[in-house]
Amino acid sequence: DIIQMGRDFFGTARGRCTAQGCACPEFIALADQLSEGEKRALPDFMSCQRRSELTLTCGCGHWAAEHASPARRQGGEASADQQGAVTAAAAAAAPEPHPDARG
Repeated sequence: DIIQMGRDFFGTARGRCTAQGCACPEFIALADQLSEGEKRALPDFMSCQRRSELTLTCGCGHWAAEHASPARRQGGEASADQQGAVTAAAAAAAPEPHPDARG
């Protein structure tokens, strides 16, 4: 029984979606699911946030971190290094607040 594992932007293997009620079997980035016409229609310049959305969001609509990593797939807990990498990736993908909103 072969388990499919896609890879996120950082090269981390990602399996099934762990979001409640989602039956997605494998992480496939939105960017990898675009047709050639959709790719050509993308603007030449995209914000970091938009690029992150395309590369770190699966076609099922959930973030890469919500897809099982090998440790989680096997029923074990993710290591501190894996958890730190996911947290760092999520922080990097989060948009910066507008300077006027920082108060």
